[in-house]
Amino acid sequence: MLKHYSSCKGRLSKKAALALTVALAACLGLAALSACSPQPSATSSSDGGSAPESAAVETEGSASSVAAMNPTGTSAGLLPANEYNEAFINAGSRGCNTCHGDLGALMENSGLDHIKIEGEYGKPVTIADCLPCHRQHWVGSGPYYGDMLHERHYSSDSFTGNCWSCHAQDSSGEVGEYQWELWDEYKYTASLGGFPDDYYDERVQNWLKQRGASTTGTMSNVALDSEPNLQVELSQEVKDEEDLFVLNNYGTFEVDASQWALNVTGVANERSFTLEDLKAMPQTEMTVTQVCFTSAINSPFAGNIPVKGVLLSDIIEACGGLTDGTNAFALAGADGWATAYAINLMTDNNAMIALEYFGHELTADQGYPATLVIPGEPGAPWVKHIVSLGGLQWEADKLINSYAANSDGITSHKVNSAWFQNDGVQAKVGQPLELTGYGFAWSGTDFVAPLATLSISFDYGDTWTDVSIPADADPYQWSTFAATWTPQAPGTYVAWLKATNADGYEQETPAGLFIVVEE
Repeated sequence: MLKHYSSCKGRLSKKAALALTVALAACLGLAALSACSPQPSATSSSDGGSAPESAAVETEGSASSVAAMNPTGTSAGLLPANEYNEAFINAGSRGCNTCHGDLGALMENSGLDHIKIEGEYGKPVTIADCLPCHRQHWVGSGPYYGDMLHERHYSSDSFTGNCWSCHAQDSSGEVGEYQWELWDEYKYTASLGGFPDDYYDERVQNWLKQRGASTTGTMSNVALDSEPNLQVELSQEVKDEEDLFVLNNYGTFEVDASQWALNVTGVANERSFTLEDLKAMPQTEMTVTQVCFTSAINSPFAGNIPVKGVLLSDIIEACGGLTDGTNAFALAGADGWATAYAINLMTDNNAMIALEYFGHELTADQGYPATLVIPGEPGAPWVKHIVSLGGLQWEADKLINSYAANSDGITSHKVNSAWFQNDGVQAKVGQPLELTGYGFAWSGTDFVAPLATLSISFDYGDTWTDVSIPADADPYQWSTFAATWTPQAPGTYVAWLKATNADGYEQETPAGLFIVVEE
């Protein structure tokens, strides 16, 4: 069941302890050309806001919707309007969403046979949501975007930009060494300020201020707040069901429950359970987080779900127990999805055959009539429309998450966080602004490595506000937060958010958010 918790913690910084009260509530490179004309800034309200309207328009002869192109225009975008941000960075004319708007809507209209995407809390789908799968060279993750998108833009009559429209060069490291970055990832980093290695050096900041090039001490004039007036409330709340993400690899699959059965082997008494058989068994209720296995940083593909169904341990008991040597189940769904998991890892963590989400029977998208739910694990092994638990005998070294063991490029630890707001949040000096988001953690080897800390920074990570997750928090659920920040000076800020788990694993890069503060 949903578990509430509260605690308190002071602010920690790399430089010094700052006076801050964190209240935890009871409810837990250069571009001279542009690819497209500058688009209106995406904005969202302090309560979460809504997705920005797509600036995309239909382009004749194109398979998708794109914004009108303007190869000679320059724009600062969300950054402060100055020569550096307009003529050098040209920030407002770069990035996927600048031209395409919501990439989820773009894929729906592309004519490609792609997975179904819905929900997302009002956040647009960005390239970051696509990359965890499509930047890999692995058969289970689809085509590699580096090839696919370069070819698509090369052959498009409507694309009049160049490499810099989508990319940036980051010179962090030794002089002369450059890393190609996607603009959509680069734009949140300190490298944007023009001093990638000495960004936090006060001499750099003072030099820029004395020259009149910046009022904030950053080349791009992004504002910094090293002592934020910040209060944070944590919870493990359940969001509205209509906001929960839906990802279907095979589209929506319909099952006739009257013809459906769950077949179980590797047990003393092999059985086929009908839906009515399962409904007649003892029912267990809990709230668990479901997250896409390849959920990106700042991704909307996560959410808490109240579930109800039959524990896997009860099904095994009803079949007279496991046969000697059976230690894993091959899992198969009616739609063709299949994987395998160690039985003890599932039963020790209260895996169940779920018959209900949010107090109602499952929808087709949720896997009607029954879906395997494995608390603490991501959505890929939550086999929808499950029809088979097939007994296996695995060697000891195979008794871990098969995805963690075999997936090329996917870590066995996943620690992540996201803002519920979209870039361009509007705020006023001296007026409280509520920022919301979530963090979660899972582990394919430890199975449950719970979230330990959520951290927020308003100065590119030079100082952090660390908020500890209480020890009595439910490790199978996400932690959401409401952070009330009162800005003391106008400017454009980049807020960073990161999560750390109990094993000390920290998410790969922070989740970024642009906030524009006016007088």
